[in-house]
Amino acid sequence: REKQIESLIREGKKIKFFYIIPDFQNPSGETLSLAGRSELVALARKYDFMIVEDSPYRELRYEGSPVATIYSLAPERTIHLCSFSKIFAPGLRLGWIVAAENILNKIYECKQSLDLCAPIFDQYLMVEFMNSGMLEENLPKSIELYRKKRDLMLSLLEKYMPKGVSWTHPEGGLFLFLTLPEGMDTVALYGRRRLCGRFILLYRWKPPQYASSQLFVHRNFPYGRGHSNLGFIIMKLYIYSGAGNSFVVLDARKPLEVDIQDLCSRFGTDGLMMLFDDAELDFRMEYYNSDGSGGMMCGNGGRCIVAFADFLGILPANHAFYRFSAPDGVHEGQILSSCGQAKTVKLKMCDVHEFGPSIEDGYFLDTGTRHFVKFVEDVEKVDVALEGKRLRWNEAFAPIGANVNFVQTLDPSTIKVRTFEKGVEAETLACGTGVTASAIASYISGATGKQVRIFTREDELAVSFTPNADTFTDVYLTGPTLLLDIVEELL
Repeated sequence: REKQIESLIREGKKIKFFYIIPDFQNPSGETLSLAGRSELVALARKYDFMIVEDSPYRELRYEGSPVATIYSLAPERTIHLCSFSKIFAPGLRLGWIVAAENILNKIYECKQSLDLCAPIFDQYLMVEFMNSGMLEENLPKSIELYRKKRDLMLSLLEKYMPKGVSWTHPEGGLFLFLTLPEGMDTVALYGRRRLCGRFILLYRWKPPQYASSQLFVHRNFPYGRGHSNLGFIIMKLYIYSGAGNSFVVLDARKPLEVDIQDLCSRFGTDGLMMLFDDAELDFRMEYYNSDGSGGMMCGNGGRCIVAFADFLGILPANHAFYRFSAPDGVHEGQILSSCGQAKTVKLKMCDVHEFGPSIEDGYFLDTGTRHFVKFVEDVEKVDVALEGKRLRWNEAFAPIGANVNFVQTLDPSTIKVRTFEKGVEAETLACGTGVTASAIASYISGATGKQVRIFTREDELAVSFTPNADTFTDVYLTGPTLLLDIVEELL
């Protein structure tokens, strides 16, 4: 450390302060020894700089003996920071500072210029909690709870991690650092797991011998494409789910070069979508299956990209609903409700002109994508992989083929659907154009009316339409969307 300090001084730079998390550091979980703390204090006194000691996890010790705080070794040179959010409640964003009076006075002035003060109600709440003795009573319970979680994590790592993987054994705090063998690419590893509610920042270092990158939890919701403070180009990938259909979604308003099959494979999604500028409409949508094939519409994807446009801050030109272009024409999308990153989206599909009876007493429809609908008594008894593949390649649908929907009628307004999707070449949890085709086919067969409730493998959707002599108009698909993950990838 001293050589680094001397090097900076020779460059004419002044060290103002040294920031450190000495107890159960984020993200390593490691604790600085007393000798290390003493060494840092000696350097601070020798080279005249302050130490900012950030200790939000210090109270959460599960084993071992506490190490003296840096503040206790050098109170005149240390600003000691702590947080109630780790020992009381995560949502209570309150902390405390221990420092010399002249430093605290400067901090008061700075804080007043930013937000006047922390919320008064939260402060009263914390004061009462402390005065009642509940903080001391509750802290051992929190420590025991977190200790069990740490022990469980350590035992599972010991049980399941392969040779060459190592990890820290923190004596407290909330973090454990995993190091993978050289040459293991964590970007590829991430693609095998879709982590709902976690945001992972992936560092892919080049050249390849430095590809053993680490994983960090990233809690922000940035968007677009930009540059990190290290000078690397960052591409942000948004992982969406529409009633179980999963997609990689990209903001393509600036030029992008992506490997569609690679991204879908790594993140385990059914497809990939890009949002482009459109000179006449709110935006343009391009959809690709996981095998890289494109040129078709995806209903659940269309609902997700409407939610994505809202997330990006794109406002509808008419202030009521989005209008966007897709391979099958112009669509309209409206957000009916929103709760965090979960939204209910109503999407106007294209008019359906091509429909009618087909093979095996089923129906063929083109609802933006080609579908064959087959009615069965119980969809749970259908071997979707086997039967879907057989029908998907039937000569009646050659040479392009068709998605296959197996439909069970539950009552005059409700159906249940399972889908074998071409391009994915497997069963998918849902398919927007597929449930639309299934609802219209159910109406044609006389099983249901013009408003149909559809249960898929994972969620519920609704389809409504207006039947005419040779077409179906005012076709709407309504259902949930959810932003699962945001991944920042350094290129």
